[in-house]
Amino acid sequence: MNMKSTIAGLVALIVFVGLATFGFNNYRKVNDLEQKVSKEKTVNAENKKRITELEKLNKEANYKLHYANSNTQDHVKKAAVSFLEAFFTYDTGKGERGWTKIKNFATENGYNSVKPAGEDVSQIAPTEKDKTIVMKYKDSELYINSIIDNPNKSNVFAIVKYSTTVNGTTSDGEMMFKLDLVNQNGTWLVDKMLPLPLQEK
Repeated sequence: MNMKSTIAGLVALIVFVGLATFGFNNYRKVNDLEQKVSKEKTVNAENKKRITELEKLNKEANYKLHYANSNTQDHVKKAAVSFLEAFFTYDTGKGERGWTKIKNFATENGYNSVKPAGEDVSQIAPTEKDKTIVMKYKDSELYINSIIDNPNKSNVFAIVKYSTTVNGTTSDGEMMFKLDLVNQNGTWLVDKMLPLPLQEK
């Protein structure tokens, strides 16, 4: 092997080692950068999650404050009971129906949700004595579900106990409903009434 070949081989080796070192250093820098970016993404994701949790807690705290200051639950309960008492207390012999007595306790939407289609309160005639139904509200169990996102709305699950008298025979019954209530100008009104299946106790 002559001197020129030896020198050429050394130069090639030096260049190869230099390139390998350069490549390794660049790889290490890129790897470190990727790790930093990954850590920052993780931190940002955790921060966003924490911010979301704090916003939720803040919203719940504000709602509870509103609830405590305005006695909302009591007002909602009173509104629901007034609606149910009116709906379940009527005498068809007097030209009454449940839906004819709820006007003061429901929104227009709530009124229409229980009024039979095509019925007109001014056209309802008293029933004959042997066909008369007398309904009486007895009691109710209410379960209020507050809506955190909107303090002017609330849901009530109600189990209503009532009696029905037909031809002198009285029987007791129970029905379950979901009531959607809204606050309109400071007054709670039923905006929707939905019957639910009553589970056996």
